[in-house]
Amino acid sequence: QVEAASEAGVPRELIRELKYGEATATCDWKSKWLSAVFREAQSDFFGKTGIPWPGTMFYFIAEEGSQFIDIEYLDAVMAADGKEDGTATFGAFELSVQKFKAAHPHITLLKSLRSDGAVAYAGVEFAMGLALMTASNGLPVEKHHIGTSGNNKSSLDAHFASAGQAV
Repeated sequence: QVEAASEAGVPRELIRELKYGEATATCDWKSKWLSAVFREAQSDFFGKTGIPWPGTMFYFIAEEGSQFIDIEYLDAVMAADGKEDGTATFGAFELSVQKFKAAHPHITLLKSLRSDGAVAYAGVEFAMGLALMTASNGLPVEKHHIGTSGNNKSSLDAHFASAGQAV
């Protein structure tokens, strides 16, 4: 809990550091989406199969000279019963970065990436992917902040809730 409290101020600092042409991102997995269940308690379906739903939230300055931070969400819904391993997690993240970069060509640096400490983000596959990502899309990741697994709640979680209602 102490570690989580310490990490709570990290997003504010990352956003304050942003300059035009830079972005920061937060990645997470929504719990499995089960279309047949309405308002089921998480404990009732934890660990069950369903449709994996990873998402990325980007913070960035859209206009040069602006002091306003824009937020954009990009989700990837994967094949049912897909694995939430490092390879799939990195693949979903890389696709979201490619879409984000195409929509915002002025962004040349992903200043930071925030994720929780789940193995899918803290493992070798994801780390290797980040190291090689610049070659595939020209958007390097400067820092990866790995938080305590199960904590790091952000507005990405609220996005998942509202987007899930729309689905």
